[in-house]
Amino acid sequence: MKIAVSGYYGFGNTGDEAILESLRQNIKGELLILDAKNRFNFKMIWDCDIFISGGGGLLQDKTSTRSFLYYLGLIKLAKMLGKKVFVFAASIGPVNKPYNRFLLKRVLNQVDVITVRDLHSFNFAKSLHFNNPRVVETADPAFLLTPISAIPRLNAAAPLIGVCIREMKSVHNLAKTLDQFAKEVKARVVIIPFQPERDLGPSRKLKEHLLVPAEIVEDKLSPREMLGMISQMDLLVGMRLHSLIFAVSSLVPAMGLSYDPKVASFLDEVSLPYLSAEVINPGELLLLIRQLWDNQAGVKLSLQDARRKLYGKAQLNFGMIDMLKGV
Repeated sequence: MKIAVSGYYGFGNTGDEAILESLRQNIKGELLILDAKNRFNFKMIWDCDIFISGGGGLLQDKTSTRSFLYYLGLIKLAKMLGKKVFVFAASIGPVNKPYNRFLLKRVLNQVDVITVRDLHSFNFAKSLHFNNPRVVETADPAFLLTPISAIPRLNAAAPLIGVCIREMKSVHNLAKTLDQFAKEVKARVVIIPFQPERDLGPSRKLKEHLLVPAEIVEDKLSPREMLGMISQMDLLVGMRLHSLIFAVSSLVPAMGLSYDPKVASFLDEVSLPYLSAEVINPGELLLLIRQLWDNQAGVKLSLQDARRKLYGKAQLNFGMIDMLKGV
């Protein structure tokens, strides 16, 4: 059985590579990956038995309409070639342009099954009123990964506050808050870029603003090594969705800086706090971080329950693949 997989793979984004790693670990059969080097290798779709689109936030036009049309076009091509098509563990939306929304409904109405990894995407998919495909709310497949220890704990005597950001406007306010809190608990700040090509610049800018001890993890880490790194943190402040997924998977208290509905939707599901990344109020952010810190035991108990549920929901994605295979 040959399975072609399309996604934002091969671009150095740890979150997307974590999804791909989970696919490789949990799918029996030959995988044909339409990654950065094979974006237009349509022979892979011709040769496959099942075409998987995802996972992740491929079907949205906030980033660009070109990217949206590319991923949607691959789905359409696969159906034209008579393939079984699975939209896998997706965050669908936002799709703001009316014609893009029309195309999305028209194409997705032809696929065999859709799983979405968050409630926001589930509600959005339901609002499109598909006639054909089954839509199932699951969870991100990265929850099925196990950690690898990559780098020794940086300073066992000091608490570690992990920070994972992408480009943002409020770096100064974030630094101000981290400085105050890190001084209170005598912690070190560990800045962890999830997509170095895009995140190193903002990460270095954050470090320049910080007065407390801080360092940037510039090692090239695999997804499972990154999961091991996050597990060493005592608290995480994250913008990147998978930094927060890894924190929950590792039972690390975390709060989010939401730049996209998928981040807010995930944190709502696991009952963790977040603020908009657009404008950060240092006082509000400090209050939320202190609340997390002061209630670490309770937060970890809550995360244990959330992790167990999300692990089971993540497995549903692969049960759907077996269904398409006819197993």
